[in-house]
Amino acid sequence: CTGYFAPNSRLGSPHDLMFLIDRCHQLGIGVILDWVPGHFCRDPHGLAWYDGRPCYEYEAYRRSVKNDWGSNNFALGRKRVQTFLISSALFWLQYYHADGLRVDAVENMMRISGMRGNAGFRFLRKLNQVVAEKVPGAMMIAEDARPARQVTDGGTDGLGFTYRWNMGWCHDVLRFFRGSDSERHLGFEQFLFTLEYAHDENFVLSLSHDEAAYGRGSLLDKMPGDSGTRLKNLKLLLAWQICHPGKKLLFMGAELAQQDSWRFDRQLDWARMRYQKFRQFNEYVRQLNLIYRLEPGLWQLDRGRRGTSLEFVDRDNLVLLIGRHGWIDSDSVWGIFNFSGRSFPIYRVGWGRGRCRLLLCSEWRMFGGPVTDESRTVDCQPLPCHGQPYSLEFTLPAYSVCIFKPVG
Repeated sequence: CTGYFAPNSRLGSPHDLMFLIDRCHQLGIGVILDWVPGHFCRDPHGLAWYDGRPCYEYEAYRRSVKNDWGSNNFALGRKRVQTFLISSALFWLQYYHADGLRVDAVENMMRISGMRGNAGFRFLRKLNQVVAEKVPGAMMIAEDARPARQVTDGGTDGLGFTYRWNMGWCHDVLRFFRGSDSERHLGFEQFLFTLEYAHDENFVLSLSHDEAAYGRGSLLDKMPGDSGTRLKNLKLLLAWQICHPGKKLLFMGAELAQQDSWRFDRQLDWARMRYQKFRQFNEYVRQLNLIYRLEPGLWQLDRGRRGTSLEFVDRDNLVLLIGRHGWIDSDSVWGIFNFSGRSFPIYRVGWGRGRCRLLLCSEWRMFGGPVTDESRTVDCQPLPCHGQPYSLEFTLPAYSVCIFKPVG
């Protein structure tokens, strides 16, 4: 929030950063930068009172520092501020070849500038229009906690972002997963509510640094129960993220089932990989990512309700079946989730006529569970269930997910 045209020199030279980004691109890795156009540090070596007066900030002191960080808000209605910030965005995208920008604190920009007109709205629309024109294909991602819609729409009422962090999904899902079984029964409807608006925007499901840093504990630490139950729930959470509509963001350390909060002055807890159960967990995350990449039904139709179907909900047992669909019927993928601590040796699910293949069970032995590893094809039985003329039956362990794909 001080050098809008310079990477931190303590971490290397500008050409070092260019080299890093270039090597990432050679390896097929995209690079998205966190960019903060809403507020800037009040340090004397930065932009504060740049020419001896409020140049980039508001004239009124109280308005300028009215945010959660004690920093200065950019006066977004001023043309010199807009030019400065849009030039900064283009600089990182064009000169350093970043693939996109995650725009921080959009809610603060809209709230502060909204005191006098819609300066924040006009600036963000202009920013996204210029980036789309000058750097086609660049991703512009809004970190926006407001209930407002049309953040990813390019019409007259939209801001024109490529993606938007789904903050509501993160908060509601983590609140649900923190609870015991009895608490989950009470919060089940709120948990499912995220599916009601999941297709309204081009969302990113963010399990970000905000949930795992600043002493807030890791994702594993947020799960209930003993150590084994926490691992099961974390596997369940990550599978729900994969099957829920929206792009995925997982902060580093979660793939290791790291126990403690992330800290900037320490490396990740790689020592956990000495233990079999954490290696198995890490393999589970790898397999989830492979399934996501290989199955278009999990990502082709994130926008639009036709991409998701909630086939049935067993509220008494905290079990549900969710379907994700692609452009063609054969791309569909189905996830049966058991969010309770109750195991079902035989669980029957209504199904259309045909066969399906089990892609993954979170409680396979290869992932540390008791179920025999078997990616198998299952035939439907002519037994009505859940309003369907046919059904499937299979073992459904406590706190587990089974992912299926129709075949034939």
